[in-house]
Amino acid sequence: MKENNKGLSLIEVIIVVAILSIASGTLALSIGSALSKPAEECAYKIVDSLKSCRVMTMGKKSVEAEFYTDSKGVYFTEKRSGSDGDNYNQTIRIGQPKVNVSVKYSDESDFVPVGSTPVKLRFLRTTGGFEQGTNDTHPYVEVIRVEKGGRQYNIRLYSLTGKVTFE
Repeated sequence: MKENNKGLSLIEVIIVVAILSIASGTLALSIGSALSKPAEECAYKIVDSLKSCRVMTMGKKSVEAEFYTDSKGVYFTEKRSGSDGDNYNQTIRIGQPKVNVSVKYSDESDFVPVGSTPVKLRFLRTTGGFEQGTNDTHPYVEVIRVEKGGRQYNIRLYSLTGKVTFE
């Protein structure tokens, strides 16, 4: 009998296709995760910044938090003022370009994109809750949504208590 078998069997082809499928699936998940990482970092920074502002307000300072987006990224501004005339403003970039931020107000049913006009948040010194009517025509911000790479992260704001949670 002459052994002149130069082809692949059906089993070998199926095994190669299965290995390639697993490898491409793993690669797709890791790329998706890498693309959404800036949005996750931005969301965590918003949560941390708001919690810091709330703690400052419960102390002796009056604090106003603002965040806005432009072509260079997402920015957070903290404006502190004390009864002793000690004023402090700091703006930091908390998100990379192409990270999309939108907010859902208590009187709106849809999310509104955040642009160059800042979203303002102030805490009440007595309760730690959010001050009503900080954003011109809207009473309260209920949810802040941060998106990039097909992933979205929601930050829920509780107006009465000032609690900020990451979802």
